[in-house]
Amino acid sequence: MEQAQSSTPQERRHLNTKASFTIEQLIALCAIGVTQKEAAAVFGVTDETICNRLKEWGESTWEEFAEEHKAVTRASLRREQVKKAMEGDTKMLIHLGKAWLGQTNAVERAQEFKAKSVTVRITDNGEEV
Repeated sequence: MEQAQSSTPQERRHLNTKASFTIEQLIALCAIGVTQKEAAAVFGVTDETICNRLKEWGESTWEEFAEEHKAVTRASLRREQVKKAMEGDTKMLIHLGKAWLGQTNAVERAQEFKAKSVTVRITDNGEEV
């Protein structure tokens, strides 16, 4: 589809009434965490065009669509993090220990105090009572 040449992104958006982007392209953007506004900017369309196209494709709302495709990337990232940790990457082991196991850098110090036996004598005018 031929796009009209225009000087501003806003003008291009209004001229691009039947934007040419595929669901695969939108999925790829969702996978890297773009917002709806960012996706619209990439394709040179409005947010409304993104929503309308999702409806045409029989998809859910932007939020649900984007979350579904971000989840795949998050799972892949976790898989790679665990792989690195299991290969002995110390920084990744520390990161996952903190993130998943609640570990901290705090050092616990145990201190023991041994009390000595103390005898207190009270005197009245120099005499022990």
